[in-house]
Amino acid sequence: MDKPFHALFKRDFDQGDKPFSKMTAFDTIDIVDSIWMIKDPIVRKVTHSDVDNVMTGRFPALILFDKDLNSPALHVLSSEAANEKFIGLKVKSDGSENFMAEIKSVLGIRDQDMPCLRIVELKDGEVRKFRLEGPMNKEDVRLFLQAFKDRTLSQYIKNDNPVSNKGKAVWTFNRSQYLATLKDNEVVSVVGFIASRCTGCQAVVDLLAKTKNGLPDKKQFVFATVNLDFNDVEDADVAKAPFIWIVQKGKTQLYRGQKTVEAL
Repeated sequence: MDKPFHALFKRDFDQGDKPFSKMTAFDTIDIVDSIWMIKDPIVRKVTHSDVDNVMTGRFPALILFDKDLNSPALHVLSSEAANEKFIGLKVKSDGSENFMAEIKSVLGIRDQDMPCLRIVELKDGEVRKFRLEGPMNKEDVRLFLQAFKDRTLSQYIKNDNPVSNKGKAVWTFNRSQYLATLKDNEVVSVVGFIASRCTGCQAVVDLLAKTKNGLPDKKQFVFATVNLDFNDVEDADVAKAPFIWIVQKGKTQLYRGQKTVEAL
């Protein structure tokens, strides 16, 4: 059956109209297929199955975290992801999805970090993470994607910004501050490892504070916490939080006793 609609074109068309410029006639379905906005986007909204595919090692994921899911950063990424032919999932998230909690923890993402660009993959049983440093301009995004493709991109290590511990019974350590305790031979550090969505973590913080207050010689001890959502520490598994390590003269010991002031 002949196509019922005919048209004569006398100009250059944008991406949505280009299919018509090659036709002498078209049908209704041709119009639907040509509408740019309803085609599959290059960077789409993340889904629960995307997270499963990443954390089971099926695909790496290029993830734009942005509160505005139609921001200039998205348009830059869409353009460069298409040009560089990133092999994997290309998704966007505003950080509000409950199923993204695990990946946000792995990557150390906070709302104040957005917009930001990350790559995460599970390879050889290890979760690997990469981030774009600096602003999201076309050139930097292109180089970032090319470096990942070439396997010349270095992973990043989570190390949260330090905070003031003045007047606190229980200090807050980042990765660097925790590592410094391993070199301190003068004090014993009692460190609680916690996570943001951990049900028993506040109880551990309270336990550390009460234990310190009950000690006659507080100067020999440092009580602190490390949030593993935002700090990488070797052999400290965020999935096992909360737990307590006692650090003395560069050696660590997992506290296995009861979580009471008297026992600790």
